[in-house]
Amino acid sequence: MKTIPKSIDDLLMYRIASMYYKDDLSQAQIARRIGLSRPQISRYLKRARETGMVEININDPYAEESEEISKRIKSLLGLKDAVVTPLERSKNDDEEKIFDSIAAKARSYLPQIISRSKTVGVGWGRTLYRTIIAMDHFSRESDIVFVPLTGAIGQTVPFYQVNSMVDRLAEKFGAGRVFLNIPAFANAGELYRSTILLCPFDSVGDYWSKLDLAIIGLGGPEGTLSAEIEPSIVASLREQGAVGDILGQFFKSDGEICVSGMEDNLAGIPIGKLREVENVVCLSGGIEKVEGIIAAARARYFNILITDEKTAGCILKTLEDDR
Repeated sequence: MKTIPKSIDDLLMYRIASMYYKDDLSQAQIARRIGLSRPQISRYLKRARETGMVEININDPYAEESEEISKRIKSLLGLKDAVVTPLERSKNDDEEKIFDSIAAKARSYLPQIISRSKTVGVGWGRTLYRTIIAMDHFSRESDIVFVPLTGAIGQTVPFYQVNSMVDRLAEKFGAGRVFLNIPAFANAGELYRSTILLCPFDSVGDYWSKLDLAIIGLGGPEGTLSAEIEPSIVASLREQGAVGDILGQFFKSDGEICVSGMEDNLAGIPIGKLREVENVVCLSGGIEKVEGIIAAARARYFNILITDEKTAGCILKTLEDDR
């Protein structure tokens, strides 16, 4: 708890807080009894929370169950951490609610681990994008550097524009940033090879070698990214048994990378390199991603998972059925 200074003003703040939180009086009633305006009462209550005089705890009725699932997934997959977020019981089949639920938890979880890092790699994905948008600003300047883990893809989808996401994060943390001005993929590799000579790609590669944190999304085998890929390649990936993708690199249930031809044109960190990073946080949810999440965790492409309770329940059932 924060130290609470003792003064006449603080005694008045304590009296107002007691009347509001203990006696259940309205702000208008308190204002009439004390002889202050309602906005003044509101400001006292706000300051009572900010100083730690008042602490509000909201107890999740499903927290114990989620904590147990988290521990089991963490143990069975050998993860550093597994965070399970609750869903509204009436809307647990709503895909948008799943993304929002994970983003709501990630926005409070990530700043703690980011603040302990020096070089932070940023991937792409809907949930990661929503997390960054929702994250608070931190006014202090820091020596953290944010760097994209891959180039961008598409013309209109914001959650594949990695430079933009890097810029937003750097702005919110008062941190440095490095950009990668090249598409994630380029036809026949020609644009890739010609652009790589003109871009400061080596400097990005230098930062990749210094990563101590990477934040990534994980897509399903038939996810949004498939719409950005040639149909013949999608068919090839399907035939090879792709179960998911990280940074545009599709993999099978054993974690092996699928061979599609895209890898020749990839401008991004090979996901095998993520095994060398101290902390890799994966934000992913949805039943169609369960197999991919398990495969990627076993392949050590990430070591911290943030997912929703429905997806977590399916992950746990799959793992326990396989035993």
